Amino acid sequence: LRKGREDTKNEPGAAYFYYGEMEMRRHSRTSPAAERGIIWLYWLISGYGLRSLRSLTALVILGIVVTIALTSWGLGATAPVTTPPQQMVGTVSTASHQHAEIKATLSGITPRLPAANQRWTKDRAETALEVTFESFVFRSTDEPLTTAGTWITIAARIIGPVLLALALLAVRNRVRR
Repeated sequence: LRKGREDTKNEPGAAYFYYGEMEMRRHSRTSPAAERGIIWLYWLISGYGLRSLRSLTALVILGIVVTIALTSWGLGATAPVTTPPQQMVGTVSTASHQHAEIKATLSGITPRLPAANQRWTKDRAETALEVTFESFVFRSTDEPLTTAGTWITIAARIIGPVLLALALLAVRNRVRR
């Protein structure tokens, strides 16, 4: 039925049949649980690619959750950005013109969380919001992040564009009608 509607260029009618088809797949007990779970997430987040507001709402909720998580656990208290250890090798001449070799390892400062009573400040929340927006557009931040903060931004870099793509898909489906 859906294919017949699509062939006659009746996109709204085809979309209703598509939605119904996906609903039957979601409620089917013969489908594997993993497939039903994926279809359930697809329905919840974007209404099977037909509801753009759901995707945009999910994107806003993701932004709020990431900002709260970064403010709570992700932003470090130290100012310098963590750098990988660097090796330094050199020679030193002494007064008697003897050469001595020097080897040293320089390490960056690992960001640490501030005290619990200093985590929820306006400045930290604004910084977390900026880092959240940067992570949605694949930009790296200059802010010191803890290990948890790094993982939070990685998750935001993956999930954020997916939600945006689902919203664009739904808008495209609406415009096509």
